Amino acid sequence: MSIYLEQMMDEISLATTCLQLASKDLDIEDSVELDGQVNPMNLLEKLLEVRIKEMLDKDFNGLIDAFYRMDISENKVQAILELSKPDEVAISLAKVVIEREKQKVITQERYRS
Repeated sequence: MSIYLEQMMDEISLATTCLQLASKDLDIEDSVELDGQVNPMNLLEKLLEVRIKEMLDKDFNGLIDAFYRMDISENKVQAILELSKPDEVAISLAKVVIEREKQKVITQERYRS
């Protein structure tokens, strides 16, 4: 197997696991498939952006509760909400979610071995 293919499979696996973790707290449909996607992390980022934007508009308290359950720093969220341009808030928050979920996956793998 080529190194590129191994990296691609790792990225797909990581993106899928991150999606599974975030889905629990953000109520994202289970039917989303990242397998076979050219850039699964970009797709994950877009999925999270759309869901976060929806929750910012309709269920802000639910979104804040979800961030708390995900163990996302309140200071990071507050800084993004205060300092980001309105049209960049959702994508910035999506990136923070992905960063945190990646940390969880890496920590789990480190202690699993």
